[in-house]
Amino acid sequence: MITEPIECAIYTPDHGDRLRISVEYEGTWRPIFWIELAKDGSVYLSPRKNKIKELRHGKYALNDEQIRVLYSGGTEITDYEALKKAKLSFHGSGVINAPMGRMKRTPLRSIEGQELLCVVLFEYPSKFDSISQGAVRKRDVCLRYPVDEQSPLCAYVYVAPRERVVPAIHRSEAHQLTLMFQYSSTPEIEALTIQMVLCHGQQGSWPPFTYVLFEGS
Repeated sequence: MITEPIECAIYTPDHGDRLRISVEYEGTWRPIFWIELAKDGSVYLSPRKNKIKELRHGKYALNDEQIRVLYSGGTEITDYEALKKAKLSFHGSGVINAPMGRMKRTPLRSIEGQELLCVVLFEYPSKFDSISQGAVRKRDVCLRYPVDEQSPLCAYVYVAPRERVVPAIHRSEAHQLTLMFQYSSTPEIEALTIQMVLCHGQQGSWPPFTYVLFEGS
């Protein structure tokens, strides 16, 4: 349970900036995730893996309090093009493009309040490629997050109109770090904020894959 102040960093990226989220591990930076908001309100994101050898998909219950995933479950995706272009996009129109096919959700262009976009369960940091200090880019978000060997790292990603952002507090977690990415308005969308909450809590085994969980129909 969180018993310390929660860190919250605020960024003001431009539309189209691909933000790379990295955590420090064994003296190097490990990019674990990237996210981008386009001018039309579409959100693009993916775990940061250079070579994806295996993809799986399945159905799970999703909420912003407790997530349970059976690591041995899921159906393998064997399509080569899906493996090569393994990213997830939430279009402003409400269309979701994912490796397993196309789905729908609430259009991001017209959201009125804060919504949970997805939840990410990360593999152990050693499974991600390392980069040196000299390879850090301008749009990298480098975090000295206190990785816990016994407690897997996860992230909750929310999107909201900037004036209706509600700081998400996950009180059951042992540690939380919040990132706020504030975007200006465009002719197509009002000013939006993407909120990413990194946290860890209950002890358990780290996932063998990185999971991205989201709602779609």
